[in-house]
Formats: sequence, structure tokens, C-alpha cells
Amino acid sequence: MDFKNLKIGETYYIIKNTKYGPVMEKYVIQEKLGNFAVFVETANGVKEKFYLDFVKELMPKYLADIEYTKIKNNKALTDYAISDGRFTKCWKCGEFIDRKIAYKCSVCGWNVCPKCGSCKC
Repeated sequence: MDFKNLKIGETYYIIKNTKYGPVMEKYVIQEKLGNFAVFVETANGVKEKFYLDFVKELMPKYLADIEYTKIKNNKALTDYAISDGRFTKCWKCGEFIDRKIAYKCSVCGWNVCPKCGSCKC
């Protein structure tokens, strides 16, 4: 989600892939902090601060439903346990990338694939 399109009071979702399958987490935007972070309220009432890299994972309900279904129907993804539930796939070779430990390209900012070395560049 683009930071400037986030609206205070609106609900957004993040899909996390766990070893038990996908989990849809709900967040309500409480306050914007400049152009780099937001305060959100979780489904259980806890307030958290999200920085720009995490804000990019927020999505509206209709997109969250699509992503949730894709992950749930793809058994290979649910078998792949990722440390914090944040994952991506390489656009070139399809290798899973754990974004918590992946290197980021200093030019384009994308994660560098550990298998083929691809990024956006």
C-alpha cells in the first residue's frame, strides 16, 4: 500500500504465512507520523508503530482475501515456515525469500534472491 493513500480510521490487513497456514491480521490506522510511519491499532486493541517498509504490506480487505486464498490453496507455501510470516518470491526463479534476513539491493531497494541474485535492477 502506498503511504500517501492510507487514510486515518480505515482498516487494512496483512497476510502472514505461518507453519499452520495463512493468517489475516487486521489493523486500523490511528495516526500518520510524517511520511515515514503510522500508529495502528491491532484487532486486540494494542497500538503499534509501523515504519514505511511494513506499511507497504498493508492492503484493503478485497486484496487480503485474494492473497489469503492464494496462500491457502498453495500447499507448498504453507509448508514453508518463515520466521516472522513475511515472505516473498523471486520474480525470476521463484525461490522463496525470507525478507527478515534477505539482503536489500542498495540501488533499487528490492530483496536480493539468495539463489539467482536477482533484484529489480
